[in-house]
Amino acid sequence: MSIAVVGKVPGTVFLNRTASDPLVFRWGKGEIVRGLEIAVDSMKHSERAGHASSAGPSVSGRPRCVPHVSFRWQPCNGLRRGCTAGFLVRSDYGYGDDPPYAGLSAGSAVQFDVTLLGVGERDLTDGRGGVLLTVQEHGEGWEEPSPLDEVQVSLLGSAPDGTHFADSRGPVWVDLSAGLLPRGLVLALQAMKVGERARAVLSDAYIFSDRQLTARPAPPSPPC
Repeated sequence: MSIAVVGKVPGTVFLNRTASDPLVFRWGKGEIVRGLEIAVDSMKHSERAGHASSAGPSVSGRPRCVPHVSFRWQPCNGLRRGCTAGFLVRSDYGYGDDPPYAGLSAGSAVQFDVTLLGVGERDLTDGRGGVLLTVQEHGEGWEEPSPLDEVQVSLLGSAPDGTHFADSRGPVWVDLSAGLLPRGLVLALQAMKVGERARAVLSDAYIFSDRQLTARPAPPSPPC
């Protein structure tokens, strides 16, 4: 999952991860503080602002608390891209008595303002957003292809406007080491298992193959 998040206490912003530098984490792996993970999970159970919810704001707009986290505002319903919410997280579900950020004192409750950027996606480029992989149907086993393998795949390539530009029309064998496939597609195939069906979204920097990148002319030298 990837989110944009601002973490703050009165008078101090200690964390500011934007859409261009998102916070990417795996659910249930302890990669973010427990309170923030609970907070993001609770967004799918809340209702639109102005309606009562077991973990959301009351009709009067005052935050209704759960044991560790309370909603401060909740403009949308459910885990969807672009959904935003604010939370107040108790110290023992936040950073406790040894906070890692300057400006945070021991035992401080913290506020997080969260925007969901990707749900169920894996960013294969370490948070740069270059290749986003969403598994639609899980495969078998645990083995994934190596960069030197040949793999049998069915492919359908689409532009952002929905136009199809590539269709294998059934299974075909492709060599991941040949340098003919887009770099982002090679990364996506290396992250998949046998029988898996997935959707990969490539940024501009990952749509070229290695051979295309090698063949591209160097930029002109600046005049003397």
